[in-house]
Amino acid sequence: MALEFELSISTAEPPPTGSNVTVRYSKGISAQMRMGTFSLAAVVEVVDGIGDALLAHEPQREFMEQAGAALFDALFAGQVLDAWRECRTLAASQGTDVRLRLYTDQPELMAVPWEYLYDSQNGRWLALDTDLSLVRGLPLSGREPLALDGMLRVLVMIAAPTDLDTLDSEQEWANLDEATATAAVELIRIEPNYTALQSALRQHQPHAFHFVGHGTVSEQGALLFCAEDGSADEIGGNRLVPLLAGSASLQLIFLNACEGSAPGSASAFAGLAQQLIQQQIPAVLAMQAPIYDDHALGFSREFYAGLADGVSVEKAVHEGRLAVHRLAYSWGIPTFYFQSGEPFVLPPLSPAEKAERLWQKAQSVSEPARRRTLLKQIAQHNPQHPGAVRALAQLAGEEEAAPLYAAAEEYVRNEQWRDAHQRLAKIEQLAPNFRQTRSLLAQVLGRLAGAPPPTVDFDAQYEQYRPILSALQEGRLVPFLGWNVGRVGRPAGDAWVQGQYLPDMAEAAQELTRHLAGAVDGIFSLPQVSQYTSLLDGESALYDRLVELYSGDYQPTLLHKLLAEVPRRLARKGYPADASRRFVIFSVAFDDLLERAFAEAGQPCHLFVYRNRFEDDNGVGPTGALSPHQTGRQQPGSPFSQQLRRAGRRQPAGDRQTEWAGRERGAGQCDGHGRSIPGLSVRPGGLPQPPAHHSPG
Repeated sequence: MALEFELSISTAEPPPTGSNVTVRYSKGISAQMRMGTFSLAAVVEVVDGIGDALLAHEPQREFMEQAGAALFDALFAGQVLDAWRECRTLAASQGTDVRLRLYTDQPELMAVPWEYLYDSQNGRWLALDTDLSLVRGLPLSGREPLALDGMLRVLVMIAAPTDLDTLDSEQEWANLDEATATAAVELIRIEPNYTALQSALRQHQPHAFHFVGHGTVSEQGALLFCAEDGSADEIGGNRLVPLLAGSASLQLIFLNACEGSAPGSASAFAGLAQQLIQQQIPAVLAMQAPIYDDHALGFSREFYAGLADGVSVEKAVHEGRLAVHRLAYSWGIPTFYFQSGEPFVLPPLSPAEKAERLWQKAQSVSEPARRRTLLKQIAQHNPQHPGAVRALAQLAGEEEAAPLYAAAEEYVRNEQWRDAHQRLAKIEQLAPNFRQTRSLLAQVLGRLAGAPPPTVDFDAQYEQYRPILSALQEGRLVPFLGWNVGRVGRPAGDAWVQGQYLPDMAEAAQELTRHLAGAVDGIFSLPQVSQYTSLLDGESALYDRLVELYSGDYQPTLLHKLLAEVPRRLARKGYPADASRRFVIFSVAFDDLLERAFAEAGQPCHLFVYRNRFEDDNGVGPTGALSPHQTGRQQPGSPFSQQLRRAGRRQPAGDRQTEWAGRERGAGQCDGHGRSIPGLSVRPGGLPQPPAHHSPG
């Protein structure tokens, strides 16, 4: 436990007689008190000089040390200095640290950069001393710290208004994510608006709130959130402080914003940090002056890395300062207000637990270099981790397979089928289905007229799939296409880009969530997001957003083309023997790639869609909807999105029914005059229910 050295300054100038500085500390079982004086007027030029110097990216060392020494000598003089030396000596003999807690409620004194106190006799910056913790406080009582119930929950808001200077906000998020990868920390990112913050405080009961963005000094201090149009939305302390202070679980607030702790002249609590401490938040970390983006990033990265390693919040602040000290003198800009005891200490994780947290993170990383780094970290904590061992072997195989795949593609373009087959077969040994190798392999095997593969290993794999291929060609197998079938052919490392690739289920859910402005935090699946979209914004909004997601000139994948060829191949083999039977394909995909593939193949088909009954733009209600016994065709010239909006129009709850809608499609007509999304429907309540099936003629 640290030895407390409390230094209170009651006024900016000493009285004609008496003192304005009081020191309290413990010596054995007795409490010691000393008195002294401090004059702000005597060092005002020094204080202003430090502020001006911090505006430069690299202040002069000699000036900063001289200014810091002048500030130290003005505060630590007479009895105060004697008490300080005695306290340091006592702490050294006990093998403990010293906590220097500065108390003042005077605005002009709160604006003094006390973090730059420099002890010239010992050549030490107090805020960088490894045996010392320099914190600020107010002469108020703080709330009692709460014990952690497992994970430290941190709300993270990153606000980058479009009409202000840009911040490296995504790098900040990456730093936080990386620093807490092996810690008992749950990062919860929220939208940068007041409503999202209010909702998240209520739903998640966080222990910490981390804000990244801009702040400003106004009458009560303010943070700049984002308005609906992306511009800055000033949230003053009179709105923000009651909201944060009302969360009983909050123990730490980190305002990584310019001037987040700078007090105004009207009130001692004009700065946001002071206001929050006044409302009994145990610990507040904020910036007392503008800080360069790279310095702020370095501080927050090491601060959370220290917490992850199990050090106290005070020690984590010290680690952050040291990280910035390697760059410049802005290490003193972060100001730490510490009102009571340690707010929390993260429970240490075992090596196996750290490996498991990293493994969970690695599952969502597709970029090879980043994934390899995570997997190597897992191996350091748990060399026998089965998933990491397997994944590292797979990455090694993919590295060896990459040039072979490029060569195979070149052979395919040149119609050198045998050479292409040899490369693809080798790839299957190294990294099964690397970049959708099997789709390309199926194409090559078709060109080889069924010639058996040349390698023993691939012969065994071919035999494994032969029953499936035979069942498909004999009409004994019904293909079922899932939501993610559009990913076929997309390179494994490629992220989704709208207009370039169709989204998979998770990507579609994430995009739909973006429209809900933080109202569905913690909801991840497409059915859940669709349910909320339908309830909050209406079914028409759900259809419009799906239209936006899936509209585009996307080409059928090799899988869709293969399925479109199956009816013709069946016919060549005399299937089906019964002319009334049909080859059926079920699909829950929201795209029209299967229809396009049948159109390109010139293959007639029937399209059946399961959907809600609806009321169209002409007021035709449930009785006018298509039934299974009717044939429906798209209206000539009717845009795809308009037809879909009609299908999704809200109707009275009492009239909602679901039915099969059938559509006969001739050869080359699968695209019609306006495309449709096969199988897109919404059951009552808004959940997508899109099973559809194609019946080739």
